[in-house]
Amino acid sequence: MGSAAAKMSLNNPIGKLQEIHQRTLETSPGPPLYNLVESSGLAHGPTFLIEAKFQGLSAIAEGSSKKQAKTLAAFKLLNMLEGAGVSRTSQDIVPPIPDPSTVGNKVGELQEFTSTKGLLPPWYEEKGAEGPDHMRCFTILCTLGWISEVGESTTKKAAKREVAFKVLEKLKSLGEEDLKSLENPDARRRIKENDEEDGEKEADVLEEGSEEKGDGSMGVWNGDDVAQVPQVASDLSLKLNDLEINSGSREQ
Repeated sequence: MGSAAAKMSLNNPIGKLQEIHQRTLETSPGPPLYNLVESSGLAHGPTFLIEAKFQGLSAIAEGSSKKQAKTLAAFKLLNMLEGAGVSRTSQDIVPPIPDPSTVGNKVGELQEFTSTKGLLPPWYEEKGAEGPDHMRCFTILCTLGWISEVGESTTKKAAKREVAFKVLEKLKSLGEEDLKSLENPDARRRIKENDEEDGEKEADVLEEGSEEKGDGSMGVWNGDDVAQVPQVASDLSLKLNDLEINSGSREQ
């Protein structure tokens, strides 16, 4: 239970602030408020500045998306409330915590990687969930052969994405010999059959092209009929002589 609350404060500071508000409804002046202070930058690289206010305190944070800036502002404000030594008038920007597992479709990337390499498919299993309904922390296990990793987050989807990222990074770090130990026999057989089929098709295309080039009907002269040229000329000359003789006879 305690570990779930700790994870929530790091992974979901917005939810943690809301939880504090719910616990202190009688004395709280109001729920956490978030205001967009500034939006700048180009369309493909915007920058957002968001201010979070709660219980008389305020914090400002910057991010490449509104969600990121809002999360970081909530994180700063949460630190202030928990007495982490952050000044209530501080305008310092909290650097975003690198989390590449949240970028892109890691589950799909892992599936594509294993399929292309002919490896065993990943297997996901939900191991459990901790915390109250509004503050759940889910644990997802992913196994692939002898590789086993765990992902934890406030949603099942995020936990699955996190563990897929871990397994994908593990696979990318392995050498060829280690990857061979994770090969899927059925997948390797299909890849081999596809390669052989592609090779046969390519050979057929080359053979057809070779036959077309050797066909005299395509207008390619190979010089084989050179010997027949004098004979054809001789026959033509005889026919012309006959015509001249016949013509002379008629005139007489």
